[in-house]
Amino acid sequence: MSTMANTVSHGVANVHMVNMFDDNYGYILQDRDTGATAVVDPGDPEPVFARCQELGLSPSIVLCTHKHADHSAGNKFFLEKYSGLDVIGTQYESIPDMTKPVGDGDTFSLGSLTIETLYTPCHTKGHVVFHVTKKSTGSKSDTDSSDSETPSILFSGDTLFVGGCGKFFEGTPEQMLTNMRRLKQLPGSTLVFCAHEYTTSNLKFLASVDPTVAPRFEQAVQIRGAGQPTIPSTIGAEA
Repeated sequence: MSTMANTVSHGVANVHMVNMFDDNYGYILQDRDTGATAVVDPGDPEPVFARCQELGLSPSIVLCTHKHADHSAGNKFFLEKYSGLDVIGTQYESIPDMTKPVGDGDTFSLGSLTIETLYTPCHTKGHVVFHVTKKSTGSKSDTDSSDSETPSILFSGDTLFVGGCGKFFEGTPEQMLTNMRRLKQLPGSTLVFCAHEYTTSNLKFLASVDPTVAPRFEQAVQIRGAGQPTIPSTIGAEA
C-alpha cells in the first residue's frame, strides 16, 4: 500500500478520498488496470465531481451504501453529469435515484475489479457494504479468509468505523454483532474505508475502558492534528 496526499494505492486500485461536510468522506475508486471509475457515497457531490475532473476520471457507477442524505444526496447529480452511469445501491431500502438495486452476495464488475455486496442491516434496515477484489482472483467469499495477503478493499459506509461501529438507528445489537463477525472473515489486510472521521472520539472512549488503547488514541490525535485522515484502517486492526 502506498499513500500520496489523499490518494491510497493498494494492489488493485487507487482510492481517492474526498472531504465532505464536517466529517464525511466520499470516495473515488479507480481500477489501476483500466481506469474504470466508481464514486462511493457522494453525499456532497460538488467536491467529489471536482476531484474527478482534477484527476481526469469519468465514473461509470455510483456505489451507495444506504439511504441517508449525507451518502445519497449526490446520486442525481452524477446521473445528470455522466450519460449511462448506474447508481448501485441496496435493494432492501429506498435509495434516491437508484438505477440498479443489489442484494446480499450480488457481484458486478468495474474494469478488472469485482465488487461484492454484503448486507449489513442495523444502522439502517437496508445498509450494505462493498468488498472490492481483483476480477482474475474471483470474488472473495465473506466466509473465506484463507489468503490474508489478497489485495482487497472494503467500503463500509456507516457499519464499521475505525475503533467502532455505526449507530443502531433501525436495527439491534445482535444484528451489528452479526455484521462484525461476518466482516471479520474478510482477509485481514483488507483496507477499510469508512464514511466518517470518528476515529479520535471512538478511540478516546475505548481508551477510557481499556488503557492499552491509549497509544493508538494518541497516535490518532497526532494524525488529525497534522490535518491528515486516520483512514484507511484494516480488517485485521478492527477485528
